[in-house]
Amino acid sequence: MIKNISFEFFSPKNKLGYKKLRINKIKLLKFSPIFISLTFKNYNKSQNYSLNNSLKIFREGDNLIPHLINFVKSKNLLLNLLKIYKFINIKNFIILRGDISFGFFNKNNINKNIFKFIKNKNNIIKFASSYLNKHFNSNSFNEDIEYGMKKILNNTKFLITQYFYNINNYLSYIDKIYKFNKEIEIIPGIMPIFNSKKIINFSKEYNNEIYKNNLLNLNNYKNNKKSYNLFNINNTINLCNILINNGIKKLHFYTLNKFKIINKIIKNLK
Repeated sequence: MIKNISFEFFSPKNKLGYKKLRINKIKLLKFSPIFISLTFKNYNKSQNYSLNNSLKIFREGDNLIPHLINFVKSKNLLLNLLKIYKFINIKNFIILRGDISFGFFNKNNINKNIFKFIKNKNNIIKFASSYLNKHFNSNSFNEDIEYGMKKILNNTKFLITQYFYNINNYLSYIDKIYKFNKEIEIIPGIMPIFNSKKIINFSKEYNNEIYKNNLLNLNNYKNNKKSYNLFNINNTINLCNILINNGIKKLHFYTLNKFKIINKIIKNLK
């Protein structure tokens, strides 16, 4: 079984969600993840309660590396977020966005935007996102490749890809990046199709190719939850094993806090 795995969790919305996260985090820790990421959408001060409660679930030994999503609307909000993390001795971050930036950062100033701002506060951007297809805010896929290279030039150690279901998309992308830099490690992002309708809509926004056969098969099982989950699990296992057979040594799982399915997938990897 592959040893170098990592997980992404979402911060829960209520007390029951926190309880489930606490219990299931312990179950996934048995796989000894190299890190755990915690992500929010559109951070603002009203989320401090949610953030603080989520962080209580994680301890220093859990290798927590939070996502910083570049939807923060002001420097003061970002500084507030960084202070919270600093207080619990967290200095490593994943930049989820940072391609065409929003808020107070400027698209044409990519080298001086969120990367420089965060590093000037004595933090480390260890991981950054990368897109295998044209991002909906980009003018072209070549522009996305350019932004990926700029992240590497900003001393990002690893790139984590968006989810994908076509192995050729991933292999083609790493070939393009390796023409510029063969030292960077590009970790594939893995996300089972938990909800076919939602994933179709999300994938259209990000130009993410989904194998039509996969969706047709999943739709055949939409009225049978057990069969749907079984096909979904086996399909994801197959994708992961193909990656492993191609020499990939690390996998990053977008869990969407769906712990049982992720657990079954990892247990059955080579």
